Amino acid sequence: MIRPALQKKLGLEVHIHQEKRGYGGNQKTCYNSVPAHDPDSVAMVHPDYQYTPLILRAMCSLIVCDR
Repeated sequence: MIRPALQKKLGLEVHIHQEKRGYGGNQKTCYNSVPAHDPDSVAMVHPDYQYTPLILRAMCSLIVCDR
């Protein structure tokens, strides 16, 4: 679990489920919280590092610049 001081420093919004909801439940929580922030794009980082988070900026810029 992320420490509150680090969460604040990084500007992260952390959601903690009291019970296990599985992978799909985690995605639903994340995507349901998105509209409140009015983002230009949304990207999910897989917890198993299926894709490296180092390419997120490049991936999101492709989506945003294609509009």
